[in-house]
Amino acid sequence: MRLIEVEHISKSFQIHAHKQKRLRDYLSHLFSNLFTKDTSIEVLKDISFTADSGEMIGIIGINGSGKSTLLKIFAQITPPSSGIIRLYGKVASLIEVGSGFNKELSGRENIFLNGTILGMSRQQIKNCFHQIIEFSGIDNKLIDTPIKKYSSGMKIRLAFALAVHLDAEILLMDEVLSVSDTNFQEKGMQKLKQLQQQGKTILFVSHDMSLIKQHCDRVLVLQQGKITFDGTTRKGVGYYLHQNQTTSTVTPNTFRDHILTIQNVQVTNQDQQLLILKNEAINFSFDLVIHKDNLQAKDYLQLTLMICEPTSNQQITSLNYTIDLAAAPNKEKYGMVCTIPKPSLMEGDYRVHVQYKTKQYNKTIHSIAMLHIQGISADDKSNNLISVNYQWQIT
Repeated sequence: MRLIEVEHISKSFQIHAHKQKRLRDYLSHLFSNLFTKDTSIEVLKDISFTADSGEMIGIIGINGSGKSTLLKIFAQITPPSSGIIRLYGKVASLIEVGSGFNKELSGRENIFLNGTILGMSRQQIKNCFHQIIEFSGIDNKLIDTPIKKYSSGMKIRLAFALAVHLDAEILLMDEVLSVSDTNFQEKGMQKLKQLQQQGKTILFVSHDMSLIKQHCDRVLVLQQGKITFDGTTRKGVGYYLHQNQTTSTVTPNTFRDHILTIQNVQVTNQDQQLLILKNEAINFSFDLVIHKDNLQAKDYLQLTLMICEPTSNQQITSLNYTIDLAAAPNKEKYGMVCTIPKPSLMEGDYRVHVQYKTKQYNKTIHSIAMLHIQGISADDKSNNLISVNYQWQIT
């Protein structure tokens, strides 16, 4: 069931040249406007998308890309300058630490105030009150203390607990778990997953790619106020990181000697993207030309890709492949691809060397490529194992 429809919304803010603190300032500014005009900045540009019941959509982008402004429009904190938004259900939002709270009221009073604003009866709020307090982990002795005396962590825990227990079909979350401890973060994400399974629609803004990749079904990438990607989480995160980070996983250099030529070396993920995320499959590909005139008829060529630490040059693992020259197709050029389906490499940079052996020759080609692993996985199970499963393909 469709819960959110957004059609061509844009948002601009006026930038005033001067602040008017006094009447004289206002009159002076009014007079100057006869000759000069205030400027405006467009923070959202022609945004369109839909969201269905049971979707958790991650909204990602660099600071200033318009993520928070988009959620504030959904929460009716600010209106769009143009375009149409249709929301089919009640909206609960948590956009800033302590947002929606009256700092002079107690935690208890704020719970009832927010529930009432959302359209819940007093009895409905009473029915879930103890669940909210228990989930937040706030001591019962503090629930009647004014919110202004709460720490940031306490405010976010109470605000989050309130948002996820109120009767709303649409939840807006903007970096709400970034100031929480690890235990509450995990607890909060489990609750969001449970609400998603109940059919709630969740728009989740975060810079934590591990949370996005683990929990969101779909990703919107915002760049300079525009949606530049709308699709699956894995591809969306890869696209975002690729757009905003540089890597050195491709080398245009060609190695050539009297035995072989290696060229067009690339290190990519399974979608042929240069940026590789932690625990994604890794493809090493290159073109190979064997100068058979300089080898014996019944010779062999053993290739070994060596993944090494960039500074110490310590070998992490090796990937071997042997070509029987007598049995190999008589081709001018071979396409070589080596895939590690389930790598277990830690985040960081690695050098890739190539070693080749024949009956007579043994040589190592240093730094044929660089491999960069972007660590976005929430778990910490990766380790630089010496042994790894891999597959070679030759075309």
